[in-house]
Amino acid sequence: MSDFKEWLLKDKSGAEAEAAFPLEPGEFAPQMHSFLSATPQYREMVGFTGPDFAAVSWLRVRVRAKFDARGTAALRLLADPQLLAHYKQEWEGWFRSLEGVAARGVSSCPKWNMLATEDAFFRGVYSALLWTPLFSMAAVLVFSRSLAVAYAALFCLLGMVASVLGLMRLFSMPLGVVEALALSLIIGLSVDYIIHAAHAYTHSLLPDRFYKSRAALLARLPSVVAAALTTLAAVLPLLLARLLPLRDFGVVFLFVTAVSLVFSAAFLTALMLLG
Repeated sequence: MSDFKEWLLKDKSGAEAEAAFPLEPGEFAPQMHSFLSATPQYREMVGFTGPDFAAVSWLRVRVRAKFDARGTAALRLLADPQLLAHYKQEWEGWFRSLEGVAARGVSSCPKWNMLATEDAFFRGVYSALLWTPLFSMAAVLVFSRSLAVAYAALFCLLGMVASVLGLMRLFSMPLGVVEALALSLIIGLSVDYIIHAAHAYTHSLLPDRFYKSRAALLARLPSVVAAALTTLAAVLPLLLARLLPLRDFGVVFLFVTAVSLVFSAAFLTALMLLG
């Protein structure tokens, strides 16, 4: 609209300029049509009621947001969907507070499409976090053939998820797309540690529960620790990455591997020992 006003006042001065703007309602559509003919780059921002250009039906107005949606600063919105949702709520609240013609319009932003995609992605991740412990419990039940050991593995998995989320909260890590993807993938991979301990406990020939859990710990702990250490050694270079998504992926991988090792070596063994 500022360019439209400047075009109307071009080569006008004094009383002539005052008479040129603001326009009478009947003059707005013809003048706008002439303006678009002179400046074709604005044609997609104005719509008319018909081919005769008798009236303007809609106007697209661009408003600068207070957050940066371009360049590296936009990665912060990708890493923290809650921040983007907060911006959207503020924007819609401001838009609803408008009066007059603007209040009958609609607001749009390309980032809202990204927010909708992230919401759909997180719903899938939350479903994965819900179903992964249950499927893992079923896998442990198949290999161990013991419902009690399968329930112990389920408690370990639930404790692992809660502990990793708590560590992320403690270190002020938002649950972004990269973190959620890493969490959903790594939780499933870390079930192997629990399955090894549960399988060794179930197939131990010792009758007493204390000795069965001790035998399982001594038999499987070296291999489980070695597997965890090799995984951690492979992840450590990611902690030095300059790209934030790669570094966050490495941190989440580190948290999950360390927590799963502790739960499989200590918590699961305590459950098998105490019942």
